[in-house]
Amino acid sequence: MRQFAVLLLGLCVLGLTGCASVKESTPIRDEVVKKGLVVTRELPKRLPGKTHVVPGAQFVIVNADSTTLALADLLLNPLPVPIPGQDWVLGGAYNDQQAKKYRGVYDTVDPFVIATERLAGSPLLSQQADAIKLLPFVYIVEGSDSVWRASLVFRIDADDWLGRYMYHLPTTYTKAQLQQPDEVMLARLREEMVTGADTLRSLMERDAKGELKGDGRRATFGSYYLVGSRVGGLMPASLMVAREAQILEEDDSHVVLRSRGDIKADATEGALTFGVHYFRKEQLQTFKIEASK
Repeated sequence: MRQFAVLLLGLCVLGLTGCASVKESTPIRDEVVKKGLVVTRELPKRLPGKTHVVPGAQFVIVNADSTTLALADLLLNPLPVPIPGQDWVLGGAYNDQQAKKYRGVYDTVDPFVIATERLAGSPLLSQQADAIKLLPFVYIVEGSDSVWRASLVFRIDADDWLGRYMYHLPTTYTKAQLQQPDEVMLARLREEMVTGADTLRSLMERDAKGELKGDGRRATFGSYYLVGSRVGGLMPASLMVAREAQILEEDDSHVVLRSRGDIKADATEGALTFGVHYFRKEQLQTFKIEASK
């Protein structure tokens, strides 16, 4: 039964079946532009399952599923006994504990500060009382290959429209590097986040003007930046691909895609697929142009 459920989930992400929670990514609506945006230091009210927030920071960890590693660590570093009646899951408690190890580590590369600096003067910003929140934060995804990959996110939550723009940072890391970064690593991370913020600003402003339309081509794509580990411990991440993504722009080195996604899925099972993505070609393990219908 579990294998069937994981297979069905995979089909939802692959776009082969109708899934009620699969959401289409659409251009910024005119009413959003009229109200304008305000950069806000907070995270979305609802993050995908299997994510773990770094306390006091705009960083969200997506751990690879690994019950074996969790058990081994817990034998050496036992957690407090769970309170009866509370929702407590072994892997979730373990990964929450791991996320706390990053507390204060990335204060010098605050996504909110960087977004505020790089969006200054944007025509999308507004001082209206009903301005819509733009939430800048970073997903850090652990892959089953023991590589950690970071993506800068600009998320816009309007009443009847959701926008998510993601820039996938080029440098990858080990767990040890992330937990104890040196000044060189932090400087590089900040530089890449600044580039990412500039890129996302440009994409949003062009999207608001109706300039991100592409040429009608669509693609099937997959990336360990979006699904880093085996789904449910069964389906390899390399098989998790999204279909019919709009190609908004492309050259020899990069591609910008607009993709639907199952926003109610777990982060390890496709929830990060939704939105507009800026990828370097080498960050995609699958990229195939689909035949015209």
